[in-house]
Amino acid sequence: MNRTLIMRRIVLPQAMRIIIPPTGNETIGMLKTTSLVTAVPFTLELQFATNAIANRIYKPIPLLIVACFWYLLITSILMVCQSRLEAHFGKASMPDRWAPRASRRHCRVRPTVSRRMTWTSSTRLHLSD
Repeated sequence: MNRTLIMRRIVLPQAMRIIIPPTGNETIGMLKTTSLVTAVPFTLELQFATNAIANRIYKPIPLLIVACFWYLLITSILMVCQSRLEAHFGKASMPDRWAPRASRRHCRVRPTVSRRMTWTSSTRLHLSD
């Protein structure tokens, strides 16, 4: 196998499984904190645009509710995308999923018999079934 094939089939899937959760969380966190940055006059930011329109029509509450729904929608979409990416790249780490049904049936963990621990009069630990 050449280097690009090794990178594409072996290294990148393992790296993506590790990279996606923190990167997705940071992206969603940055999106949530943009609503708090109203002091920065960035005209493309949703909160700034909402405040500018609200100052023109003198009705801030309905526009803030609309901005809230936009943030909720965008955040929900990003969370669903992150979840699907994690499921896609994480399926290689679940060997049970790829095992045939017959071998999965025989590999189940059997429940262990619980034992009670009691102290005898001679202060020795006694295990009983």
